[in-house]
Order: sequence, then C-alpha cells, then structure tokens
Amino acid sequence: RNVLIHCAQGKDRSVAVTMAALALFCDCENLNNNPKSLEVKPSYSQVSITSLENFLLGDQIKPEESLMHHSSGLDCQVVDALTGRNGRDIFFAFLQTLEGDRKQNDVTKQFLRLILNVVQRHRDVANPSRKTMQKLNRFFMSSQYEE
Repeated sequence: RNVLIHCAQGKDRSVAVTMAALALFCDCENLNNNPKSLEVKPSYSQVSITSLENFLLGDQIKPEESLMHHSSGLDCQVVDALTGRNGRDIFFAFLQTLEGDRKQNDVTKQFLRLILNVVQRHRDVANPSRKTMQKLNRFFMSSQYEE
C-alpha cells in the first residue's frame, strides 16, 4: 500500500508521523541491511477502521445512530476515546490484541534514529525539530511501558 503523509513544509510534523507509523506498523528489523525492505507486519495486514471500532465500542455502536467526526470517516465515539487522556493506552491495547506478545517498549531512541535515517534517504529535507524528537521519545518510552 502507498500512503501519503504531508504537512505544510514536509520537514517536521509529517516526518514525525511517518516515523511513528514505521515504528508501530512496519517490520523494521532489517533496516540496516536493506532500507528498502519495509513491509507491514503480518499481524497488521488486515487492520481496518472497523476492527478499531469493534475493539473500542463492541456492540455499543449502531450504524444508524453513529455520528461521523468531520470527514474522517471515524465514529465520534472512536475519536473521543482516542483523543482523550487515555487515548495512547487504548491504542496500544488495540495493537497488542493484534500482535499478542509484543512489548510496548521495543522502540528505543537508537531505533527512532535509524528510522529517521531511512526517512531522510527518501526525503532530503526531513529534519524534525529537537522538540518533535522528544515528543516521539516520550510517546514510545513513557515510564508506564518500561519494565
């Protein structure tokens, strides 16, 4: 699948979103040897908005009663759950149901730097700010997920 991620200048926000997506959804173990070998992890190949809605809302959602959040195609209840205070924890719980025994703290600073190098090979102007990198580190390496 091809995915377009963009922001106004393509240097900071879109790079951070790309890095987070690669860290979460791609099998990045062979990045050093073959940077073109990015593939979606098999456990995520069938992920859909419907599977996320079913995880979050179960039988509570009724298509005729659901309200869509702007033009995103997501139910407002789903957006509220994911943007709330526990949104990250809920999202990680969803991912864990798909992948099973995955540890939440398998993304390290070194791993994020490796992913940044891959992104920079394809986008020369990719240059996330220090603050953006700190936010990525905080997102992946919160003490809640460390052993």
